[in-house]
Amino acid sequence: VAGSLTGPVAPPGTYTVKLSAAGRDLSQPLTIRKDPNTTGSDADIAAQMKVLLEIRDEVSQVADAINRAERVRAQLASISTAMNDDDTGKAVKAAAEGLGNKIIAAEDPLHQMRQTGRGQDLLRYPGKLIDHLLFLASGLSVADFPPTTQQIEAHEELKKETAERRTQMTEVLTKDVAAFNRLMIERNVPHVIGAGSVSVTS
Repeated sequence: VAGSLTGPVAPPGTYTVKLSAAGRDLSQPLTIRKDPNTTGSDADIAAQMKVLLEIRDEVSQVADAINRAERVRAQLASISTAMNDDDTGKAVKAAAEGLGNKIIAAEDPLHQMRQTGRGQDLLRYPGKLIDHLLFLASGLSVADFPPTTQQIEAHEELKKETAERRTQMTEVLTKDVAAFNRLMIERNVPHVIGAGSVSVTS
């Protein structure tokens, strides 16, 4: 993926580090000091951190939607493999393929589904929503400065897209999965797809 997978760095301040092991709880105060070479103020760092934490939550929401979609697709593949070639089997396979295609249509804008894990993927294929969020976070965190006007505008666009894409995924993983499950019940097939819940926030 584009950008860094490292989460936001804690801003300057006093913290308590806690460790629980072997039935014991240990704690130690920790003070994070601002880089003496930075020209960024505490207010600058606070403004930066606010946006970085929002992006972190949005990345987590997109990743959760992707994981739920992949779990349903895996179940569909297993069900299709288990079906016979009789009328019921053909009907279930066709419905599974249709549902799978709808899930892919909702999932594809979230991340690059053609990635192979090789080093040239970022050159071969364009980044998707989660890549754009990570890239923006990477740019925001390079120094102790508040977000620029352009970065704020880009984040607002990505925040809006995140909400819209998650709503689309929710529609598929609730209504379309429920329709597929009704077909399974009608055909007396002892499998029901579990999509889990996908919360949507605006």
